[in-house]
Amino acid sequence: MRPKDSSSNLLIYNILNSFGVALSKISESPITFSHIILYSQNINQIKKQLAETYWGQFTRGIFRVIGSINVIGNPYSLGRYFVEGLVEVVDNPVQGFIKGPIEGTVGIITGGVGLARNVVAGTFNSFELIS
Repeated sequence: MRPKDSSSNLLIYNILNSFGVALSKISESPITFSHIILYSQNINQIKKQLAETYWGQFTRGIFRVIGSINVIGNPYSLGRYFVEGLVEVVDNPVQGFIKGPIEGTVGIITGGVGLARNVVAGTFNSFELIS
């Protein structure tokens, strides 16, 4: 719904509309809640435990959502790519050296390539998402 009168209202409308479109571009931002097991307690203890548990999970999820806003390049996804690369650079050589020295050397090479691939992919993905 567009404003009908002054140009200042139209300017405010356009700014808010642009902001809303930017915030609607959120990717890979899960908010998950885990279950909780409660034993015989009174109602006040149950309320307190539920509030503490689910509020903490909610706030962590909100930070993931904020980190997944594409306007700022989705830093959550960037961090995930970097961590995947670090896991490869550590895990591949370890798995290779368990099998032998040649496989360990191959693991070092594939781990380094995996790290480079994930860093480049994460960086370009973040730059692509910035609008």
